[in-house]
Amino acid sequence: CPVHRKYIGLQQRYRDEATATNFVFINFKVFKFPDAGMLYFDCQCAVCKDTCEQVGYANEVGEAFRALVHVNAVRFSYAVACTYVTADAAHKGNEARITNWPDESLRNKKILHAVLDTFLWQGLASVAIPGFTINRICAGSALILRKTTALPPGVRKWTTTFVGLAAIPFIIHPIDRTVDYGMNRTVRRWYEIGPVETKVVHHTRDCETPSEILRSTDAE
Repeated sequence: CPVHRKYIGLQQRYRDEATATNFVFINFKVFKFPDAGMLYFDCQCAVCKDTCEQVGYANEVGEAFRALVHVNAVRFSYAVACTYVTADAAHKGNEARITNWPDESLRNKKILHAVLDTFLWQGLASVAIPGFTINRICAGSALILRKTTALPPGVRKWTTTFVGLAAIPFIIHPIDRTVDYGMNRTVRRWYEIGPVETKVVHHTRDCETPSEILRSTDAE
């Protein structure tokens, strides 16, 4: 489920009737160094079961619409986001389970680390902090509109909602990086996230930027 479709295209399918073979492929834009004949990309992939990570934005959207909908609709958006957090924690726990560890005791410990780390990271970065941020942005914009304009209440509510929705893309990465920074210097020091576990406990709500992809690229 690519988010930045400018770089990575949608999944495409092709069936060769002559050989009764199905092909699945994705086109993505790359580059090539002039002094090398081949270029190798090392990337991380995760299984996406038609929900993608946009479900993690449910509570932000709910907060943006708070002025227009019943409070129970906002609460439901938080329930959806929390369901996503739980599903992601279960997924990360399974990733830790199928990873090769020296012994069963260490495997069980890493599964626990993966689940707890995911619950904490997603709870902060996907639910608590962005929900509070959008809530305050909408509350502030509503206050400003009420004090500085003569717009009808309905127009002010819709404007507040649009401001909240427009703010979502701009708060995601700063919040994600801040939560990572804080956890790396606190709780992750306690349960020691190592190189292998980093690949399992890799949280992101968006595709990597081109510069981040380049930093993880091996070229020959």
